[in-house]
Amino acid sequence: MKVKRKSNIASQLFLRELGVNLPRDLKEWKKTERVCSLQLSNHKTFESVHSGGVNSLSLSPDRYGHRYLLSASSRSSIAIHDLTRQHGRTCKVIGKITKALPAMHQLSVETVSWYPYDSGLFISSAVDGCVKIWDTNLLRLAESFTLQDKVYKHQMSPLVTSHALIAAGCADSRVHLINLKSGSATHILKGHDEPVITVAWSTREPYLLASGGNDNRVLLWDIRHASGPMLALDQHGGKQSSGLSRHKTAHNGHVNSMCFTPNGLHLVTYGTDDRVRLWDVATGRNCFVNYGRIANHCNKSVQIAISDTSKELAFLPTLTKIIAVDIHTGKHVMKHKGAYNVINCCIYEENNQELYTGSNDTFLLAWQPHKKVTRNDTLKVHRIDRKRRRPISPSNYEDLWSSDEDYDL
Repeated sequence: MKVKRKSNIASQLFLRELGVNLPRDLKEWKKTERVCSLQLSNHKTFESVHSGGVNSLSLSPDRYGHRYLLSASSRSSIAIHDLTRQHGRTCKVIGKITKALPAMHQLSVETVSWYPYDSGLFISSAVDGCVKIWDTNLLRLAESFTLQDKVYKHQMSPLVTSHALIAAGCADSRVHLINLKSGSATHILKGHDEPVITVAWSTREPYLLASGGNDNRVLLWDIRHASGPMLALDQHGGKQSSGLSRHKTAHNGHVNSMCFTPNGLHLVTYGTDDRVRLWDVATGRNCFVNYGRIANHCNKSVQIAISDTSKELAFLPTLTKIIAVDIHTGKHVMKHKGAYNVINCCIYEENNQELYTGSNDTFLLAWQPHKKVTRNDTLKVHRIDRKRRRPISPSNYEDLWSSDEDYDL
């Protein structure tokens, strides 16, 4: 018997009872439904704390429930927002660092991130060429590393087990690896011909690193072998070889954003040629998914996000809008506008299926799942008498207590 699959909760429960779907399928379906209904939140806002454009966002490690959000601005300020501590609808700022502090960056802070295993530390980097480690509790500088040129992007591996390395993409066309254990810059990865704008660690392999730059290339590195890149991604899908050819480019414009999927099997790249590309990490081949043209005119790193749902969605800042696309089909699932200026960064919070964005208008915005209220739901709750145009009084024999059966899940 062939069972027709319908997109509603009752049908999903029925399919689970029949054994057509596994119990976890209902959870994944509901998560996907919530993500696909994201809208600008009316229930969560952020304090206006920055005087410059917001360049980067970072959520605290999952072991703390993603409670804290870091934000960094072009006016050399960093703020810590408590997502669970709200004054009315506004998330409170529980810590802030500005350039009035002598140890703070004096130029635009390009990236900020939490230490992967402990919210007691966070990391910042800026165009002043410094990467700084901060004590969260004291809001004091714990360690500082000075590199040779501007730092456009840094990231630390979420799978750190045998190393504690920070990868930093710099204007000198090199990727610097900073070892927190030894307190020094241990390795330099040479392969790009122009500034490295973005870097990303694999979410599957702890030693796999990707980098993209103004030379239109994306390089994959095994950091255990720093002699050269392991692979150069080719947008034309040509035959890959162990060597690196200068004509192998991933985009026809600068590569200023990239992100591995949660399972680490694919890499999504975003370039100033207004193109998004999906790559198979195991083979390095272009998956040739057509996403259409998505405007990307930023001359610096852009932060994109990917959902952890069964339908993997990439959230892409494009001018003043956020576009969500299905990374495997290229379908545009949603397009939302809420910012007054160019959006630079976004981050996805998987526990509540929420999205946070930061833009050049200095504001942070929250996007939350929106429950669609159907006509049947309205009639169930309000029980409107069409003739009298007012609610019907309950029967004398009916109790006034609500029950779970009165509402849909």
